[in-house]
Amino acid sequence: MVPTRALFFTARTAEVPFFRQCSHGGGRGAFFRSKGRPFRSRPPLRPGTPAPRDGTGFAPERRVNRTLPSIVMHSRIAGLLALVLFLPAARPPDDVAERLRRLTPIEMDEVLWLARCIYSESDRAEEQRLVAWVVRNRKETGYRGDTYREVVLEPRQFSAFNEPSARRAYILGLNQNSDAPGWRKALGIALDVFRASPKDRPFPVTVRHFYSPVSMKGRTAPRWARFAEPLAPAPPGIDPERFLFFDGIDEALDPAGETVTERIERRHVSRRVKVGSLRERMRSRLSGRVRRPARPRVGGKGRN
Repeated sequence: MVPTRALFFTARTAEVPFFRQCSHGGGRGAFFRSKGRPFRSRPPLRPGTPAPRDGTGFAPERRVNRTLPSIVMHSRIAGLLALVLFLPAARPPDDVAERLRRLTPIEMDEVLWLARCIYSESDRAEEQRLVAWVVRNRKETGYRGDTYREVVLEPRQFSAFNEPSARRAYILGLNQNSDAPGWRKALGIALDVFRASPKDRPFPVTVRHFYSPVSMKGRTAPRWARFAEPLAPAPPGIDPERFLFFDGIDEALDPAGETVTERIERRHVSRRVKVGSLRERMRSRLSGRVRRPARPRVGGKGRN
């Protein structure tokens, strides 16, 4: 019986060790056991194929491309880097919005009026903070209003709210969702002052007036400022050329101005008077009556 195993040689038999291969495998190589474990032998070279560098005389094993998983992994990393570099950065959580959501509707309305006032007066944080304390002093002492809304809208007190204008309409339109430049900062300062303890007050509660010499260029200072002395020294971080704060100004020096209701009523009354006189003139012209010319006088005496 012919043995089922054969020895395979290449052209360089002197350099090639013997390898065994199962007779039923043939072809591209076969499995046989070595120390009880099956493994696949390398297939023999085809005729005319140069011998491999390892001198075995057999073709190198066909290995799976192990670089593919690394390529996939690197592509994923590159994609994540692109997202981080090119996508807009996520906004940090808005602390002001979160603090506003914790307020009741009435408290939020009060904070908004306080923020509108300080936003209209200055764009510097320290000046806005002191102006907010002036408004709070007025509200807590009942000077020109019992709420922040009444204090801010009091006639002839805060210039941005005196007369109808485009700026006044713009400021009144600001709310908790607005993103105007500097508005979120003013909201944060208004929240801080609204929630602050009375112990944090930077000056006495009777400091209820201020004015800005810079904004009053070409105009006379308020009448009450001419009879009072500003705080000395000025509060820290405040330029006296920009803001002056006054203590102890009462209604004798700063009399109450005309309310909005009184001003509207006065305008309506004057308008009704003008319309009435115009109607009388038009009625006399359109009645058809023509005045007769006066008879000439002779010798200083005329005949009737």
